[in-house]
Amino acid sequence: MDKGCVAAQTNRADPQEQRQARIEGLAPAMEEADEVDEAFNSVVDLSLANVHQTRGNLAQAESSLLVHLQLYEVLGSKDGMAAAYDNLGNVYQTLGDLAQAAAMYKEALELNEALGNRDGMAAACGNLGNVYQSLGDLAQAAAMFKESIALFQQLGATPQVQHLQKLLGQLTIARGRASSASSAS
Repeated sequence: MDKGCVAAQTNRADPQEQRQARIEGLAPAMEEADEVDEAFNSVVDLSLANVHQTRGNLAQAESSLLVHLQLYEVLGSKDGMAAAYDNLGNVYQTLGDLAQAAAMYKEALELNEALGNRDGMAAACGNLGNVYQSLGDLAQAAAMFKESIALFQQLGATPQVQHLQKLLGQLTIARGRASSASSAS
């Protein structure tokens, strides 16, 4: 094999590994910057929350997001609050606290509705659909997926629509199986 080809192949790191390395490299600077300025802190806390969540430090992610949420509540920024609630929902869902995740996604949905932010509404509906599916409430999950699909269609977000249609199809199959099983009993 040509030495140039070998060098080119060894220089190609896995994209996931490259992203993880960048995140690891940024974390100390972000933590240091977190002490600089209150307005800046909000952005840093949100970024730190993402770093901590990526690293699997969910308690630290939750803490950073709660600080982020408090600052945006003080500032009266519904956009910031909606983002914090959505991210908190992701943390709680990952932790398996589905009731808390649903509560956070509902807060995000309510704020995004008040703002007329269809993208945020669509994301929150999809997230709620996932939570309801995990809770076994397949009818409510289907309703949320349908609402999310409709919103993403309005936005022309084809990849999101296709993903949600796939989830809805899988959910429909699961509901059919559940219905068949209960009929046979």
